[in-house]
Amino acid sequence: MWDTLIVNPLVQGLLFLNNAFQSLGIPYHFGWAIIVLTIIFKVVTLPLNLKQIRAIKAQQELQPKLAELQKKYGKDRERLAQEQMKLYKEAGVNPLGGCLPLLIQWPILIALFSALRHPSLASIENASFFFLADLHCPSCAHWPQGISWLWPFPPAVGWNVALPYLTLPALLIVTQIVLQKMSTVPAPGGDNSQARTMNTISIVFSLIFGYYSLIFPASLSLYYIVFNLFSIVQQYFVTGWGGLRPQAVAAGSANPGVGKPAAALPTETPPAPTKAVESVSKAGGAPKRPRRKRK
Repeated sequence: MWDTLIVNPLVQGLLFLNNAFQSLGIPYHFGWAIIVLTIIFKVVTLPLNLKQIRAIKAQQELQPKLAELQKKYGKDRERLAQEQMKLYKEAGVNPLGGCLPLLIQWPILIALFSALRHPSLASIENASFFFLADLHCPSCAHWPQGISWLWPFPPAVGWNVALPYLTLPALLIVTQIVLQKMSTVPAPGGDNSQARTMNTISIVFSLIFGYYSLIFPASLSLYYIVFNLFSIVQQYFVTGWGGLRPQAVAAGSANPGVGKPAAALPTETPPAPTKAVESVSKAGGAPKRPRRKRK
C-alpha cells in the first residue's frame, strides 16, 4: 500500500518530468526533473512550513519567561509543567506546533527517498548534471560499493571523477548548518543552552548526512541541497538571519527603540515667584522682617 499510494506516484511524476525535459531537448533533464519536483514539494508544503517556523519563533520568544519558571518551580515538576502550559495558553502558542508539520512531512521525504532509488529511475540513461558524470553514482552498479570508491586513497574511480562528487557532501553540510542556525534564535536575556545543544545536534546530523551522501545516489544529495536552499530563502523571509547574526538579534531585542526618533522629555514649569522673591527683585535685597513694638 505504501508503494502504491505514495512511492509509485512520485516515480511516475519524476519519469514524466524527465521525459518532458528530454523531449524538449533540455540538457541534464533528469537533474532538472529532480529540482522541479523539489520545488513542487516545497510549494505544496509551504503552509505547513510557515506554521512550523512561526511556532518555533513564538516558542523562542517565550524562552526568558520559561527560564524564570524553571528557576522558580524547578524542584516541583508538576507545578512547573502546569505553569508552562498556562504560559503557552496565555501566549496562544502550541508547544507541539513546530513538531506536527515536520511529522507530516517526514513520510513524504521517506517516500521520495525510496522513489529516487526505484529501478525505473535507476535505468535512466544520460543522467549527467553539469560537472557530475552520473546522478545514479556513487551507488551505481559499475562503481565499487559503499565508500570503497573513495577510500583508501587514491580513489578507485580516479581523482578527476571523484572530486565533483565530493562537492555534494560539502554543500549539503553547509546548507544544513546554515538553515539550522537561522532557525535557532538566541533567547534575549534567557538561557541559550538549548540553542547551543540544537546547534551541536545539527552539526552531528549534518556530518551523518554528508557521510551518507558518499554512499547514496547523487540524485538524493541534489534533492536535499535544493530543498535546503529553498528552506533558507523561506526562513529568511519569515525570521530573517536568525542565529546567523545573534548580535543583531540581541541588539534589536535589548534596544527595541533603536532607529526610532526619541520622545520629547516633559518640560517642567517653573514655580510662580513668591512675594518674598518679588520684594527681592524690586528692592535688590533680602526682605526685611517687621519689627515688634516694645511695650
